Amino acid sequence: MASRQLLTDEERRLLLGVPRDPDALARHYTLTRFDQELVVGRRGAANRLGFAVQLALLRHPGTGLVQMGEPVNALVTWLAARLDIPAATFTEYASRPQTMTDHARILAAALGLRPPSAADLPFMIEAAAQSAWSTDRGQPIAAGVVAALRAEKIILPAPAVIERAAIAGRARARKRATDALLAGVSAVQVAKLDRLLTVDPAIGATPLAWLRNAPTSRRRRTISVYCSTGCALSATSTSRLEPQRGYTMTAFSSSSEKVAYRTRIRSAAMPRTGDARFWWQL
Repeated sequence: MASRQLLTDEERRLLLGVPRDPDALARHYTLTRFDQELVVGRRGAANRLGFAVQLALLRHPGTGLVQMGEPVNALVTWLAARLDIPAATFTEYASRPQTMTDHARILAAALGLRPPSAADLPFMIEAAAQSAWSTDRGQPIAAGVVAALRAEKIILPAPAVIERAAIAGRARARKRATDALLAGVSAVQVAKLDRLLTVDPAIGATPLAWLRNAPTSRRRRTISVYCSTGCALSATSTSRLEPQRGYTMTAFSSSSEKVAYRTRIRSAAMPRTGDARFWWQL
């Protein structure tokens, strides 16, 4: 089964990836004096460059080199130029997993960070739920999870973990919103609302869908719907009323014209015998 994705590739790159333009690289990855002291303390050009890359990634987006889901070539090239180290030496560094792990541990301690764990998942889901309370879009929800992890000085997990937590948080927010909306609604009223979601075979749609599309519907038929109190109503398609509606833009020269106009409208919208009446107020 394909994994569920909350973000598009571009949204994921902007939130959890390495920027590509020079201005963004300078903004996120310019080494401070403290950073330079940490880097200079490594022996060998490959170690200094690799150490600087890991340090930069922990600054932004806030994850380790191992957890990065995309190449970091732009960052390597940019840092290599500033450290006056050939960018090709990074290949040598990346081929030594134990060195990378040791450096990641040293950097986490120096920056006051800790790696993520399974115990952080409920925290991530709740952060996503808080962000999803005001939006249903994936990018702001995932950004809320990332911001919460950064605030707690937790190294970001893999992007897939962040997305799964964001999806779970959005579902939690939707459930809370539903509970809040239905808190004062009785069981009888809920049943009536459910009837609005039941497909009517006569029209091939739910009453709610028909009501939503009624102003633009072109069908010439009379159908039964249910109002919020559960009473049966009926109405004709607006296609029969549109020619008459055009007269509302002009003034009537006499009261008799106004009465004749209303009579024409009500005749066009008259329900079937035995149905309750339902037409627009004129």
